[in-house]
Amino acid sequence: MDIPAFTYRQWVRRWNETLRGAYIQQLRAVGEEMFLLKIHTREKNVQLLIALPSILIESNHAYTPMEEQPGFVNATKKVLDNAKIEKIEQKGMDRILSFECDTIRIVFELFGEGNIIVTDTANV
Repeated sequence: MDIPAFTYRQWVRRWNETLRGAYIQQLRAVGEEMFLLKIHTREKNVQLLIALPSILIESNHAYTPMEEQPGFVNATKKVLDNAKIEKIEQKGMDRILSFECDTIRIVFELFGEGNIIVTDTANV
């Protein structure tokens, strides 16, 4: 199932209103190629489910993290936890979403095989 780029455009607009200034609590694997990004806002906690290759949605489901986290999750734990979200962008009308934080950027490529890229803000 692919979510249309236009749908992401609407969600990015809303997420910029509700998630700007919020803090990433953690990124954890909850299945094969499935990740949960937990975000803490002043009003509530938000969970974004990333199901590669093509899905990034809000979810209220109570996922259980995998016992053995992939190396990618462990390697990015320090830089992702407590990163403050400054803005969320969609690249053109592609299914590429970028979460720009105070010290890092997380890019979600939601097409092909899918990808999550974490870089410092200087390496765009």
